[in-house]
Amino acid sequence: MVFERLGRLATRHRIPIIAGWVIAAAVITLLAPNIEDAASSDTADFLPKDAPYEYASDVYTATFPGDTSLSSSIIVIDAREAPAGILDPDAPTFEEQVDTEIGRFISDLHRWLTSPDAPDPVDKVVSPIDTPTTAALMIASEQGENPALANRVALVRVSLTTSPSDDASKAALNAIDVWLADHLPAGVQTYQTGATPMVYDTTASIKTSVDRVIWITVILVVIMLLAVYRSPVSPFIPLFAVTMAYLITRGIVAYLGAHYITITSYANILLVTIMYGAGTDYCLFLISRFREEMADNPNIEQATSHTVHRVGETITSSAATIFVGFMAMIFAEMGIFNTSGPALALGIIISLAAGLTLVPALLATLGDRAFWPGKAMHRATGRLYAVTSKWVSTYPLMVIVVIVAVMAPLSIYGIQQPVTYDMLADLPDDMDTVVGFELMKASLGAGHVMPLTVVVTGRDMDEIAADIVHL
Repeated sequence: MVFERLGRLATRHRIPIIAGWVIAAAVITLLAPNIEDAASSDTADFLPKDAPYEYASDVYTATFPGDTSLSSSIIVIDAREAPAGILDPDAPTFEEQVDTEIGRFISDLHRWLTSPDAPDPVDKVVSPIDTPTTAALMIASEQGENPALANRVALVRVSLTTSPSDDASKAALNAIDVWLADHLPAGVQTYQTGATPMVYDTTASIKTSVDRVIWITVILVVIMLLAVYRSPVSPFIPLFAVTMAYLITRGIVAYLGAHYITITSYANILLVTIMYGAGTDYCLFLISRFREEMADNPNIEQATSHTVHRVGETITSSAATIFVGFMAMIFAEMGIFNTSGPALALGIIISLAAGLTLVPALLATLGDRAFWPGKAMHRATGRLYAVTSKWVSTYPLMVIVVIVAVMAPLSIYGIQQPVTYDMLADLPDDMDTVVGFELMKASLGAGHVMPLTVVVTGRDMDEIAADIVHL
């Protein structure tokens, strides 16, 4: 009875309901922050409060309050195509060795980064031409990882006072890229890598992926519905309804992320895939049932209320199951999961609400025109489905064995796949962050990007110093 009354309500007040959804989506989209700006790509933001990293970070900050660097960027200088190397190894003094075209370029870069014209977040700069020691550590040599890259790869470390996800950090990276592009010597390429560029590129990559997923999803849904209903009108009912639900959910999640919780930058792409998948499924149930009802009863109000009455409980049960599953993620320790779960559960609830109110209102407004140029009619089940259902009911045990035999190897393979939080693994291979990291790894070692900081407490200082020497 509840769903039947809901169907009658959606029919009688169809115009206010449609207008309400559109206005809500527009207002929330305009007022809510951008979800990409409210989300974080920094894995450290999602660690539990009792994680060793959090404790070590607090101890380090309390012990070294003067260290204001919160993030960094590593500028990788690639001189493999340059006419000459970074240093002049035949020069008698270090000052003369660094007096090369690339050496002067690095010197100009260092001078700019430490000048008042540098981006505000720049804190400290370590250059390979500062001293012979920094040159030995930050310029590839024949004793390094790859002798072929000796004197052809160098690093400049730039420490920033802002966190990797801060907008000021992004602006600083962009300013550095502009300066590098304007001053590059012939045959030299530069790449920024490290914690801050990784976060920046991850955010940009996710945004591109979301846009691509939305378009692919829309195209696939349209093609599928055109094939099923053979109508140019029907596909736009679920697309419109799910899009309204998605815009509202995205705005609410972005607002929560900006003020109350930390949401992952993957939240948006997860919302797109989950809501367009589940939401379209709910709409298909309603549209198919509405077509059957309209074929038997041309009264739009009765057909709509009967549709919601017959299908409402089914799609609500389905949504409730998914909702409970997503909400269970709130008990996870890792913040990526315990914040993504409620966000996705919210998306399911709003998709269900759109299915029970907006879709019936649209169907009641369109009536038989929803299936133009055809009309509402009963469709034959089709021989394929008849044969399949008969075979399944006749040989149920065999069907179970075959399905398990096919799915079990895939399940076992999936369970055995290692879980990784490697940010670089999620980025395209041609991104500057990845190219720079791989070049630095091949020439100087991966530890230069994000070296491990070990915080030791409760031990004798002389013992610690001896252990450091031993390392």
